[in-house]
Amino acid sequence: MIPTKLHAAFRRRLPLLASLLLAAGCHGTRVEESEHHTPAHKPADFPAAVDRLLALHVEILNGRPRANDSLDVFTEAHDVVRWLPELAADSDLGEEPWNIVYATAQRLEAILTEVRSPHVDDRSNAYLNYETELGQHQRALIEIKQKFPAASPLSSDQSL
Repeated sequence: MIPTKLHAAFRRRLPLLASLLLAAGCHGTRVEESEHHTPAHKPADFPAAVDRLLALHVEILNGRPRANDSLDVFTEAHDVVRWLPELAADSDLGEEPWNIVYATAQRLEAILTEVRSPHVDDRSNAYLNYETELGQHQRALIEIKQKFPAASPLSSDQSL
């Protein structure tokens, strides 16, 4: 008889439990959808990310502070580096070049994390301390970027 009592108690509470699970599931979905957004500074694809990273490198070397920009150049560079593996994975890039992108991104992220740390007084000089290594990583990314087809100046409507 005990299993019957447990079964009856479970049957009475099942609708309540189902309602709670549904409500929690729906709420969680709405939160995820409302929190998911693409940052304005995220490049569209891997070649664009490499181009942006190189432009940020030049901006850091020039040493001029950004005017009226809420996003710090080192923070933007850090974000772009973190997106490199994802953007490369979204392409037709093979496994071996992707592994190089991943390893390069990991090392660049470590450098930028060090440069952005609170104990660094002069971030530009700290960044320049890695100049040789940064150059090696940039060359590796440029070489992989060259595997992508160049964007055609004509759109598909204009082609014959």
